[in-house]
Amino acid sequence: AILTQHTPQNAWFPVFRPYTPISSPDDLGTLQLLVKKYPSGRASGYLHSLNPGDKLTVRGPLPGYAYKPSLTQDRSVVLIAGGAGITPIYGLARAILTENAGDRTKVQLLWGVNGSRDIVLQNELEDLERRFPERLSVLYA
Repeated sequence: AILTQHTPQNAWFPVFRPYTPISSPDDLGTLQLLVKKYPSGRASGYLHSLNPGDKLTVRGPLPGYAYKPSLTQDRSVVLIAGGAGITPIYGLARAILTENAGDRTKVQLLWGVNGSRDIVLQNELEDLERRFPERLSVLYA
């Protein structure tokens, strides 16, 4: 995860927000974030107002958990996400499936959403399901 920082106009204090990039760490020079815009969101509104060439202060990476592949025995994990909380889970699922060809971990991803309009990253998840049909199952609830 990373920490974004900006100071709104006429504000005394900066606004900090953590985000999990959806771009792969292998995509050098690229940082892609998925940010849901909230009507009165101080950080999301600012990020959505940025144009190419604008600057954003980013700090990180923030410490996280280290995933260890299962190379010798079959293993199943269930990943559970709600709403916009899919971004760290998507990154973890992608890493499990793509970073080590010998990993024998199967992933069941349960994602709670309010409705079909809240499903983001659907194309990316469907692509992973097509590429790894024996190892990934996604359920929207």
